[in-house]
Amino acid sequence: MLYERAAECFLALSVRPLAGVPLQGDLSAGKMIFGVDGVDPARRARLIELLDIDLYQRMNTMSDGQRRRVQIAMGLLKPYQVRRPRRAPQFAAAAAA
Repeated sequence: MLYERAAECFLALSVRPLAGVPLQGDLSAGKMIFGVDGVDPARRARLIELLDIDLYQRMNTMSDGQRRRVQIAMGLLKPYQVRRPRRAPQFAAAAAA
């Protein structure tokens, strides 16, 4: 009884969706990375190479560092632009002087 309850709690925690995305699952890194639509294939290949990601390894068997590298790759798959903050008027006047 206790074992069944513990297993039930573990399953509930490991697949509870957060905005439709499971927190843990038996997915490969490749399935996670290739599941992102609208990505440049060359960019994806370069990130996989740079971060040394094993596409066939399951996420639930990875170390924390390996999992973090997959998360970083997924975050960098689509290009983004960093916006510079505007200067406050008093600092812009001082810089011009």
